[in-house]
Amino acid sequence: MKEYDLIIYGASSFTAKHLIKQLENDKEHKIAVSSRNVKGIKTTFDKIPCTVDKIKEITSKTKILINLAGPYTHTGEEIINACIETNTHYIDITGEVHFLKDIYEKYKDVNNIVIVQSCGFLSFTSDFFSSYFFKNFNCKIILSKSSNKINKGTWLSLIESLKHYNEHKKNKNNSNNLSKKPEFYIFSEYLKKYLVRSMGPDNYILKRSFNYFNNYSCVMYNTVDNFFILLITSLVFFILFLLSKYSATRELLRKHYRIFSCNLVKDYKIDQFDETERFEMIFLDNKRIMKVNGPEGAYLSTSIYLKILFNFLLESNIKGLYTPSVLLKDNKEEVVNQLLENDFIITIQDYEK
Repeated sequence: MKEYDLIIYGASSFTAKHLIKQLENDKEHKIAVSSRNVKGIKTTFDKIPCTVDKIKEITSKTKILINLAGPYTHTGEEIINACIETNTHYIDITGEVHFLKDIYEKYKDVNNIVIVQSCGFLSFTSDFFSSYFFKNFNCKIILSKSSNKINKGTWLSLIESLKHYNEHKKNKNNSNNLSKKPEFYIFSEYLKKYLVRSMGPDNYILKRSFNYFNNYSCVMYNTVDNFFILLITSLVFFILFLLSKYSATRELLRKHYRIFSCNLVKDYKIDQFDETERFEMIFLDNKRIMKVNGPEGAYLSTSIYLKILFNFLLESNIKGLYTPSVLLKDNKEEVVNQLLENDFIITIQDYEK
């Protein structure tokens, strides 16, 4: 019998602070937090100091581990191995595509635990709701509104992803790619805005899911107000891509993140985020439109998703490596109802092009 239902590892991270706040009133389950240094973590949960070299001591104590210690390239696989050896379900919020691909290739046949990755705001929202809404359609997913605050940890994960991009481009598995690569940008007549294809993990997770379901396909885009901003966005991303290829310039990106991000990235404190902010994601096919409006996207909605996954895995007998939508495929209505209870608003209507 394991001592804890859940241990949050990387509990000093920004996302962890929101998740701890989300779970603070849970008196039904035994929860603990763990990090290299637990002294600064404000919580009533048990605190367990732990470094990665002793991670098995943590995974052996819990039924479920939520790993929030990024960048995941550095320690993620070691933690997953510890979870497999101690029969502990594993959840993370990685946005590092190279890490996702490595784990999929190595652990896709795991059969004693659940591994579910990329459960952060963008990937979970686009993946879960696309499978919930669309059947037998090709669709576009559009992030039309979200917070413009980016935390330092997210920036560091982006640098890691860009660092490994070329390596995975050479060795990519054709079975996990669209036969025709979607356009980098398109113009939306519905929004009257340019759309730029998401370069994060979202489209990779979507492809994994629709390869499983085999009845729909989706592409994730972000909105850009005009063509000039589209050009600037493309230029900035290209510069970041080049600088991320070399160790010396990567170190500059890590140290001087405020300069290179034009002050968009900061080392925010939890009380510096406006929890009244909302995000909106649009799901668009040839006939219908669904709008998902929810609490502050990057961290508050992520913590809600993680709480739902934690409760689901406690009651589930499923085993294997899954995307969020495949894991929850038989419980979609229940998950939607939980999201509605957490201040999500979902609207569906017909439209004409």
